[in-house]
Amino acid sequence: MMPKRRARHPTTRSSLRAQHERGAELVALGTGAFVLGWAGLLDGCFCTTHSAYADGLARQVPAARIDASRLIAHDRERRIWTSA
Repeated sequence: MMPKRRARHPTTRSSLRAQHERGAELVALGTGAFVLGWAGLLDGCFCTTHSAYADGLARQVPAARIDASRLIAHDRERRIWTSA
């Protein structure tokens, strides 16, 4: 079942963004990429997710650069890791 877009919880979103702005590398496994996407952290980011969810992620986060053929993706510039 594909994750449905949930209301963006302001505390979670601001916490993720603040940690990332302080230099933390972020990691999302499988559908965890949706959480990063909902926080706006995948805009323009090279990423992946499980192939069953790639179309849904592309619909919900159209600015993400998704390559569902990869098991792991690391956007070095943005310091974000994603995995299928």
